[in-house]
Amino acid sequence: MPGRSRTNDVRTVRYREGMRMTPQAFIRDQDTAVVTLDPSGTIVDCDGSVERMFGYTPEALIDRDIASLIPQLKEIGIMREGEVNGLLKYLCHIGAPFEVRHRERGPYESHLLLVDLRNAARRQLRMFVRRDA
Repeated sequence: MPGRSRTNDVRTVRYREGMRMTPQAFIRDQDTAVVTLDPSGTIVDCDGSVERMFGYTPEALIDRDIASLIPQLKEIGIMREGEVNGLLKYLCHIGAPFEVRHRERGPYESHLLLVDLRNAARRQLRMFVRRDA
């Protein structure tokens, strides 16, 4: 198509590819780590797969800022005006790639799924980080 950049074409392809994977399949994928955050982006809980994904034990990640592992989150921001940042939700929805830093192996590309866990007592976010094949 005239006037359309290569970058837009790549994003469209990724969006279409990403749509083939349901949220349930994304979550159950063996290359997915589950991280629970408070609204400021501090890790409050995580599963054992973070060791494979980030190179740290779950205990070592508690109270650490998620942006130290996924640098783009520092630029984008997790929350805006008390709500999950709309740009972040959009980027997760379209399957935009995020760079993740593994402690020993360095950076690699991943995709995120973000779920807002609201209740009367506290607010947390559950982030699913899936390594690209």
